[in-house]
Amino acid sequence: MDMKSLLSSFFGEYEGKALQKQGEVSKDQIIQFFNHGRQLFADQEFKLGLAMAHRHRRDVQRFVDQAQAKIWEQKVNPAVQGDYGITCLSRIRQRFQNDAEVLRMFYEFVHLEEKILDEAEMPGEVFKQKTSRKFSRPWLIRLLVAPTAGIKAAPAAHPQWQCQTFRPGPRHCLPPL
Repeated sequence: MDMKSLLSSFFGEYEGKALQKQGEVSKDQIIQFFNHGRQLFADQEFKLGLAMAHRHRRDVQRFVDQAQAKIWEQKVNPAVQGDYGITCLSRIRQRFQNDAEVLRMFYEFVHLEEKILDEAEMPGEVFKQKTSRKFSRPWLIRLLVAPTAGIKAAPAAHPQWQCQTFRPGPRHCLPPL
């Protein structure tokens, strides 16, 4: 199964909706995106498609980006142009710096994306070892359960978390392990 047919099987056909191409996406749209993104990352077929793409030496990040663009266009209501929605993700930390809910969902989403990319690219045993280490990391535990004040302060307190150039994909936003 190629990438296009795999994505089509998850999303169905495009419904010809008007797509938002400018302005701020709402908090509700962002939350919808994160919720649908978590469903995508949990989908076994999607994970198998990523692994297959990696075995065939295709750019797995591009595959994830295409799927995320389709979420913005077909699952989020009101719909957002895919590449514009992905660009809006780069402004979440700044725009929602005082919103613990959105920041928590953002960091969880970035972590899940990194995890599925690792799962697709690493041999099974290596992936299991890496994930067991990650979940024991105190910074991750604090991040996922931090109170509002902790989340608000985290980016300023830890400059290594600042993205130099954000592009969709987690490998540029998480602190070093």
